[in-house]
Amino acid sequence: MNSLLATSIAGVAGISLALAAPGTALAANNVIKVDQGINKVRIGNSQKQVINKVGSNPKEIVTGVTADTGQKYKDLYFKQKFTVRIIKGTGVSSMSTMSTKPQTGDGIGVGSTKGQLKNLYVVNCVKAGPSKRVCSTGTLDPIPGETSTVFRLTDNVITEITVAVFLD
Repeated sequence: MNSLLATSIAGVAGISLALAAPGTALAANNVIKVDQGINKVRIGNSQKQVINKVGSNPKEIVTGVTADTGQKYKDLYFKQKFTVRIIKGTGVSSMSTMSTKPQTGDGIGVGSTKGQLKNLYVVNCVKAGPSKRVCSTGTLDPIPGETSTVFRLTDNVITEITVAVFLD
């Protein structure tokens, strides 16, 4: 399994965050740009840029070291079901949302179906369990530097969307 898929499954999966507060700066963004970013946050942004774009400080910051490359990272958890991973010396390497508010320009977001996704985007899907699938806009064998959008589905409904760069 490549590290982009592993990151999307293990690194930011299973995140339970509080609901968004009305009127937050993040709520005004609510845009997913496939293979580019979520809520104005982009691959390579610094922590300061992320906080400025989101409009609030993270409710929690978790630090660690990646299992595959040994790089230091910070996961910034925002109260609006939005998580950003920053790799030391690289900047944002991935961002993930479990909120139903952000959507692509074509209306795809958390709560959309696999059929809706496949009607609008070319994606590669793999089973990740009996009722789980992971669909990605990228190739099945990405090269370093390639950015992809990963859609995690349960029972053919999108439950999480991640934009990430393949690092190794």
